[in-house]
Amino acid sequence: MTRAWTGLSTISLTRSGFLSNCQGVGEAPGVPSTTTSIGYCVGAFTLAASELAQLSGVVASDTFARTVSPGLGSAEIGGAWTGSTGLSTNGGVAQVSTTPGITREAYLNGVSSVNTEMRATLSFPRPTTGSAYVAMVGRRIGTASYAARTVVGPTGSVKLQVRRTNATVLELTVPGLIYTTGKTLQLRLQVTGVAPTTIRAKVWLVGTAEPTAWPITTTDSTAGLQAAGSVGMTVYVSVGGVPSPLVVSVDDLWAGSPG
Repeated sequence: MTRAWTGLSTISLTRSGFLSNCQGVGEAPGVPSTTTSIGYCVGAFTLAASELAQLSGVVASDTFARTVSPGLGSAEIGGAWTGSTGLSTNGGVAQVSTTPGITREAYLNGVSSVNTEMRATLSFPRPTTGSAYVAMVGRRIGTASYAARTVVGPTGSVKLQVRRTNATVLELTVPGLIYTTGKTLQLRLQVTGVAPTTIRAKVWLVGTAEPTAWPITTTDSTAGLQAAGSVGMTVYVSVGGVPSPLVVSVDDLWAGSPG
């Protein structure tokens, strides 16, 4: 099945999202069209992607290779994004724009997973005043959630937090990690098990080696969070933060079974 999917996704599917090589309706096989994207063909392609995702343990995947404003549209796997204002895509990344003291949120409410690993890349101007807070949410049930959050201030030092809803459960300053404008952070989160749930997080600069160990790990058994949940992301900049607005670019978001 994976070989068949490789053929479909590299030959029939173009980078723009156009699906070609579809055979028209007829009594017998014919030459497939390379200029028409037929509705039932797109549906079959989507069903194949859904089945492959289930086999591989993927619950969400998005490269944001589309242009949508406002909002983020629909993920390549995971369904439609919902959330606040300040969301858009530019054909290559998701952009989350916020002003000081305001939290922006985006969620894939169609996802439901207990044991979830989540990864995404993050890029934004380093604040000259205040701090930028960017989080990946690995389990959300109602308004409660488990998340990993990075915090970057004017010095460029990076704090890594495990969050339960609006509370920081555990925090550390990542040794040796300095963020500057133009760089990209890779954030990785695991939320596994119930009663207790184990939450692990790590962050590093894209282009450098991923840390072998999880620098931050904790467990939690808060009632209401011990079941399957959805995934998402949040962005916040502290009151008085500069620049304003702060625009965070998010790319290569992935969620699935922990590896």
